[in-house]
Amino acid sequence: GDGFAQVQAGLGFGTRIGGSVSIFADASVATVRYFDERSLDYSAFSGAVGASADIGPIALTATYQPSVVFTRDFGDRKLTTHRFRLAASTAFRVAGVNVAPEIHGERSITHPADYSAWSGGGSLTLSTPLSRQVPVLAFAQIGYDRRSFDDYFEAFVGVKRKDDNLSGGVGVLWRPTAWGEVKAAYSYGRNWSTSDVNRYRANSGTLGLT
Repeated sequence: GDGFAQVQAGLGFGTRIGGSVSIFADASVATVRYFDERSLDYSAFSGAVGASADIGPIALTATYQPSVVFTRDFGDRKLTTHRFRLAASTAFRVAGVNVAPEIHGERSITHPADYSAWSGGGSLTLSTPLSRQVPVLAFAQIGYDRRSFDDYFEAFVGVKRKDDNLSGGVGVLWRPTAWGEVKAAYSYGRNWSTSDVNRYRANSGTLGLT
């Protein structure tokens, strides 16, 4: 299999209104370079705006995420995506470990329309501090998503595309200041699909500064 390197930079802000509602927005730019298959290289602009409200122990979050993917060095536009996401989550502690389950649903509208889809799923995140003196957290996450495409090249593939995606990851997060963090993580993903060419396994490592 091939591998790739990604560089990304972004800017975001958030604020709380009335003690129970939060609003947020961010924008980022990224470029991806594959080691072998250079024709897969791409660059992208993406953003997000949303709001979150606490209803008892449940946090409801609505997000709109636009993105535009270009060929290498922002040449030709390849794909425009509008994602609308609604999620419900909560958090609690068990034996000193922070537990955060979430369920979510999403609608993606794309141009070209071949990638438009409905999806839904859930995730579970566990985290715990590693030290009382140093602000370092260890975390682990597992997630599942079911995705049904409107019409993914059905005339060529011969079947309606439906995917089942299982993902997981572990990592360490260090917050040296109130406004920044450093994260190192490993993630694994496996995708089952009715479309043969979209079945895959993926391993990735991330080192990020926020």
